[in-house]
Amino acid sequence: MTSSIQKSFSAALEIPGRASNLLATLYGKPAISTPFAGSGGFFSGRPQERDDSHLLGSRPNKDVRDIPPLKLYFFYTSKGYEIYIRDNDPHPPNFRLSKGISGILGAVDRNAEALTLFELLDANNNVITLDNLRGNHHYVKLKAIDGGFIGRAKIHGSRFSYTADTGTKSIVTFNLTILATHLPDRSQV
Repeated sequence: MTSSIQKSFSAALEIPGRASNLLATLYGKPAISTPFAGSGGFFSGRPQERDDSHLLGSRPNKDVRDIPPLKLYFFYTSKGYEIYIRDNDPHPPNFRLSKGISGILGAVDRNAEALTLFELLDANNNVITLDNLRGNHHYVKLKAIDGGFIGRAKIHGSRFSYTADTGTKSIVTFNLTILATHLPDRSQV
């Protein structure tokens, strides 16, 4: 039987053909959106701006240069993986990846309540852990424990492509490159 530490690892997570990172990193500036928040009625007010810089998204590789892959720490628990952001710019490693508005993944304070846990899945949608991964490069899917598969999503009124809980739609197969294993504990993230 392996321990949580033995099933934990740090890795780079990429979407084939796309740069994937926090929106502020992808665009090199604050990611301001004006999502449509109407409920079907008539709205005559000024569109509300929102800073989406801390949210996870992607852009086609042809549109960006020198965007590093998102570096994450996958900490294994018996209920699923806690995923910590290891990139230091723009968010220090005290942030976790979690679902927020409309199921979109973003950098959330690691001490916040109700943070999302994730499962790693193979091509056949079988739940896997580090024990199942041989070598450093793998194609995996992510699934929120309390929701659906992780994929690409658009929000009406926003120019960005987000990474979100999409249920069973727009499922993304990620390229996972393992960087280190058996890190002593979460304080090392």
